[in-house]
Amino acid sequence: MKRCFYFLGMLMIILLASITVFSQTKVFEYDYDDSGNRIQRQFITLKSASVASSEENDFSKEMYEGLFGEGLIKIYPNPTKGALKVEVPLIALEQEVHISIFNMQGAKITSQLVTGQINTIDLKGQPSGVYIMKISSGPQVSEWKIIKE
Repeated sequence: MKRCFYFLGMLMIILLASITVFSQTKVFEYDYDDSGNRIQRQFITLKSASVASSEENDFSKEMYEGLFGEGLIKIYPNPTKGALKVEVPLIALEQEVHISIFNMQGAKITSQLVTGQINTIDLKGQPSGVYIMKISSGPQVSEWKIIKE
């Protein structure tokens, strides 16, 4: 009997550990209509980003870089304490670019239209945790994992 409980306990620990590992890279994405009703749910895999140090970033924190169209997008500091900067390449600004932040449950926290090359997103009023930032321009979409301290 004790062996059975031991086996079940170990199985639960392994299951919980695997859920934690997989939850970091795969999330559900939700689309909403103008009234706020959920109209679509999609399972997505988050892309990895390369980390580069920068003299421009706040307090020497990490900067994430990745391709967006034909240009390089920069996101810093990540992790952030609230103010997140997003540098969008000039090439991408030829079309409308939208930035949206979602919590891990898929609810949209904020959304804004990109107005210049450097944009600031304020997450100060949000609790600490992991968020998904979605940058879209026409048919092109890029997702980023943001950590709020």
